[in-house]
Amino acid sequence: MARPATRSRRRPSGVRRSAVAALVTAIACVALMAGAFPATGVNITRPYRSGAFTRQWREPAFLRGKADDAGHVSYRIGALKLAPPNRPWVALIGGSNVRECLQLPADLSDELEGLTGVKTRTLLLASTNQNLGETMAVVDNLPRGPGVVVVAVNHTRFAYSPANVARQIQGKTLLMPSPALHGFILGDQGAAPADTIAPGIRAYWAQWRRKNAATLHAGETPWHVYTRHRYDADHIWTADRKRSRVALWLGNRGAPGAEFDRFNGFNGRVLAAIATLADARGYRVVFMEASCDLEIVGTAFDPYKAVYVPLCERIAADHGGYYVDPNPTVGLVNADFRDLTHLVGDGRTKWTTALAAALAPAVSALPTPSPEDRRLGSE
Repeated sequence: MARPATRSRRRPSGVRRSAVAALVTAIACVALMAGAFPATGVNITRPYRSGAFTRQWREPAFLRGKADDAGHVSYRIGALKLAPPNRPWVALIGGSNVRECLQLPADLSDELEGLTGVKTRTLLLASTNQNLGETMAVVDNLPRGPGVVVVAVNHTRFAYSPANVARQIQGKTLLMPSPALHGFILGDQGAAPADTIAPGIRAYWAQWRRKNAATLHAGETPWHVYTRHRYDADHIWTADRKRSRVALWLGNRGAPGAEFDRFNGFNGRVLAAIATLADARGYRVVFMEASCDLEIVGTAFDPYKAVYVPLCERIAADHGGYYVDPNPTVGLVNADFRDLTHLVGDGRTKWTTALAAALAPAVSALPTPSPEDRRLGSE
């Protein structure tokens, strides 16, 4: 019988206290096994790269809640380290609009096989408000290629500050180290946080205990089945509400001299570093313009696109990749969007078909991974 999305596992009342104590002890042990709490603050890259904590925890017990995007992506990366894909893969990486753009990852694989004859595995590695530093950490921890790394771009991804991006070095969002991100921030900014994710792991477990406090107090094991889709066609914003969100961006983060103007150059350099990293690890890079409700937005965001789209095209071309924008031809309408960017219902089907067509050239060019490639991917 399938488990509900969120539940707990009840234990006999006589063992509740001991069960809670054992569970908290197990958390600490698993964290230590994963290199999460190094005694002297040493770099913990190699211990985490084993994916050890995914051997000890099933994902529903690991998550802080059923909508824990960051926990889900972190867990999936750990699992991929233990069992790299045995076929070429396509990784979609970005924010919550990427999380909502497909009904199922397998749908994109099926469409791609129909177009190219190549069997692929689609990895959906999206998390709410993911910045490009977090995207770099994901790319840095993926199994070795061959594969296609699809990095979502839009105006919001170019408006994050260096301080916000640098938080990922210590695992403040995704529980994974990234030597590449540390090296980039150090070289670009002249200083970087210490290269250890111990602070992020500690914060994660503190949140896990706090959010599951009632369940733990009852002597039960928290159990949250990850829920990818948060939006549906029954809860679409009104046109006025959507237009107000456009005005909010234009008057705040997108205003002259505000975050986009101040930080788009920095984020462009992060994007270039991601492409270089992807290339070195055997991936073909594709920059995908995120879905956008053009019926509402119109040309309001075009000035920002005029800045970052040529940059994306140039970086992709330098690495044998592509910039793709399905929006103008995919046939999306206002009713396909919950808000300005998150697809619902038929919108996901339309996007899957259009994205498969855009990715087909990159997938067709993928080599078949050798057994040695697969072995190296698990290191």
